[in-house]
Amino acid sequence: MARSPEVRFIVQQGLPEPAPHSCSLQYDALAFQPRVMAVLVAAAAAVREPSVWAALAALLLLGAAAPRLNPFDALHSLLARRLSRRVFLPGARAPRRFAQLLAALFCLTAALGLLTGREAFVRGIVAAFGAAFVGIFAFGFCFGAWLFRLLVPSWKPPQERPARPSTGSVPAPAAARAEGAASPGGWAPHAPRTPAPVDEARASLGGPCRTPPRTPHTSSPSSQPLAGLAGGAELRTPPRTPTKPLPPRRSWRAFRRIAFR
Repeated sequence: MARSPEVRFIVQQGLPEPAPHSCSLQYDALAFQPRVMAVLVAAAAAVREPSVWAALAALLLLGAAAPRLNPFDALHSLLARRLSRRVFLPGARAPRRFAQLLAALFCLTAALGLLTGREAFVRGIVAAFGAAFVGIFAFGFCFGAWLFRLLVPSWKPPQERPARPSTGSVPAPAAARAEGAASPGGWAPHAPRTPAPVDEARASLGGPCRTPPRTPHTSSPSSQPLAGLAGGAELRTPPRTPTKPLPPRRSWRAFRRIAFR
């Protein structure tokens, strides 16, 4: 099944294929930066100032180096909040960041061309920008993302990478796995336990589990007063001495009245 240009552009940026109800919102969020860049490139080509091209290159480099500080995404989030159209846009993946870096290099090259007086070179860069914008808006083709996948074929988006094994599981030794594979019942993770040696001194008493007899406990001097309890005497507690009641609390006014008479 052929993908639409919107879905093709979203997948090229390293994101998973969106659901049908959120495809247009996600495409508008990703295509907002190329739309603004098309207007800015046209204005820079009309002004012909190296500082304008250098400012465009700085904005693109900021978005490529720190995706969370991308000024184009921040502006889109502000406008979407005003229009009550919120869409979750994850951080820029490697293909999108490489495309921003490539556009920044084109802007720097245009600034250097204006400084050196090579107008034809700047016109060629503007024509390259125009072809890239046509590919994005008409066919959903991003040249920068396509070039990144061509240069780094081993890169895969997170949803296509194999799951990592959990760190809590301990792999079995190779010798134990080989021995278990040869056994008919499969690999056994634990080896059979060997019985502990029996103490000869305990075995002479009648068995390995028999404990030696305990010595009788001698009475201590502190337990002598309680010896009469076995004969039926009653333990009486001494009467409590009455404590003096605390004086009533006086207020600050009464204290001043007494102290400063």
